[in-house]
Amino acid sequence: MTNILNQLPGVPEFVGTAAADTIGLVIANVDEQLRSRMNLDLTYPTIGLIGSRTGAGAQIKAVDDAAKMSNIEVLSIELPRDTKSGGGHGNFIIIGGKDVSDVRQAVELSLKLIDQNAGELYI
Repeated sequence: MTNILNQLPGVPEFVGTAAADTIGLVIANVDEQLRSRMNLDLTYPTIGLIGSRTGAGAQIKAVDDAAKMSNIEVLSIELPRDTKSGGGHGNFIIIGGKDVSDVRQAVELSLKLIDQNAGELYI
């Protein structure tokens, strides 16, 4: 049986939040032209977005750990400047997968791991 979300065009889903102002989203079937313009690997039609306005260490470690336990790839990590954290940086991480459920599972796991890492990870 095919997951219906694998067939719908660009369906965004709010997955949840975590410590350090982190949010997680999944977008199924992102248009190939948009993925090309974003310089993302075209073999992954579904993307997961994890972003925060505060720091990056807990989020990057969590996404790395989730990628090792899931069937997804980390496609991009950016550290945008954000004045909320005193002129420091936030983070914007894009993960990709072939199946919506794999990406959703990785985003959910990342959010749980961020809650564990925040306040315990010092760089």
